[in-house]
Amino acid sequence: MVKRIETAQAQIVVCGINMVSEAGQVLFSRFVDEKEYSAEEALRSFLLGQVFENGVWNKLFRKDLIENVDFVAGRRMNEDIFFIYEAFCNVEKVATCGVVGYNYYERKGSASHSTFSDRWFDNSYFAHKIYELTLDHFPQLEQVARSYLLRSQYHLLRLMYSSGVEEQYKEE
Repeated sequence: MVKRIETAQAQIVVCGINMVSEAGQVLFSRFVDEKEYSAEEALRSFLLGQVFENGVWNKLFRKDLIENVDFVAGRRMNEDIFFIYEAFCNVEKVATCGVVGYNYYERKGSASHSTFSDRWFDNSYFAHKIYELTLDHFPQLEQVARSYLLRSQYHLLRLMYSSGVEEQYKEE
């Protein structure tokens, strides 16, 4: 990844991943071809869920790019989504490398695989922040950002109803 970030003269490089079960079995691999993206192309792809995973774990960031990008304090879920989005807003180039360089272990008790709780509202919070940031810096991506926001809201509602907690969170 270091070699790729240098040869592509990119600020971020992304590798492919293996999704691995708790038992150590590779469930599937997500391989990325070697390619380069402008900030707008990277943001569009990220919002559409096409090339880039939502976690920071398969990305290498140049230090100078993220010196002023922080994780949002007080949030318990999906904080890395907004971190990545902010970083993508400030790049000249994102590069992918044709290597599967990360094993992501799925744990049943993790936040993203647990029953519904109020921490799931962080997803909605970040989707709104991403929409607002898009309007400010990349208004040409407004429709894509709105679609991302709507999918996020739909996912939240679907999860609430499938967990049977909609009455508990009626006000929200």
